[in-house]
Amino acid sequence: MICISKRCLVCTLSYWLLIAIPTQAQDWQGYYQAGRQAHQQQDYQAAIAAYSQALALAPNEIKLYRLRAEAWQYLGYFKEAHQDIQTALALAPDKPALYEALGWLAIYEHDFPAARQALRQALRLDPEYHWARLNLGHAYLLDPQQPQAYALAIMTWRPMRGTPLGKLTFAQALSKDLKRLGLLFPDTASQALLDAAGTWLQHTE
Repeated sequence: MICISKRCLVCTLSYWLLIAIPTQAQDWQGYYQAGRQAHQQQDYQAAIAAYSQALALAPNEIKLYRLRAEAWQYLGYFKEAHQDIQTALALAPDKPALYEALGWLAIYEHDFPAARQALRQALRLDPEYHWARLNLGHAYLLDPQQPQAYALAIMTWRPMRGTPLGKLTFAQALSKDLKRLGLLFPDTASQALLDAAGTWLQHTE
């Protein structure tokens, strides 16, 4: 029977909403992929919405908390980011990626000792976890209380030259991070160290 009432549009929309909902096993992954796409496009609000939908269906998926925490972080919602990481750690206390996430978040909060502690824990769990080593270098470089910050950062990064980090080379990953951190730390001293790190990078690749 065809609906010809004034509510025809409502009926049609309701129908498409119903058939557009896939099975639960598929659904969270669809939201996850949508979140990843929005994340890569730096649409962090859309990413959070998609990850939240995925988590409603798959509340034990660690990577969803990890990614949503990073999206919260990039929007400046540090409390929410911490909550997601802690929830994930309660589910997987030995997951190196979660300590790396905690360290990266602490850098944004300018809590460099906490960042180094978390990142060292990630490396204790996985000595080959290069993202943790990359961020540990940042935690040295940007700490105004850390003597010889530049030298410590370079020593941390040097073994990584030529190392792939996912789809990025070490040079691409570090260059991307230096640009992002340059916006986050606009003070003159930090800019000088970031510029020095960029110069070092140009002469090592």
